[in-house]
Amino acid sequence: MQVYVEPAKRAGRRKLISEAQLTRSNVDRSNDCILLTFEAAGLYDASRYRYTLKLSPESIATLRGYL
Repeated sequence: MQVYVEPAKRAGRRKLISEAQLTRSNVDRSNDCILLTFEAAGLYDASRYRYTLKLSPESIATLRGYL
């Protein structure tokens, strides 16, 4: 899995902040939602952060449409 970040409201470069294999330890469930948690760098410094994406059932259905 590759994760990129870039400024949303101005021109700027896209930066790769994480490149790691998605594993079972990154995935969890909360009610009907799927949680993806991973560590990645920030945009402007070398600090590491833990990011969590909470995917609703509607978001999951949208992603399934691309498989």
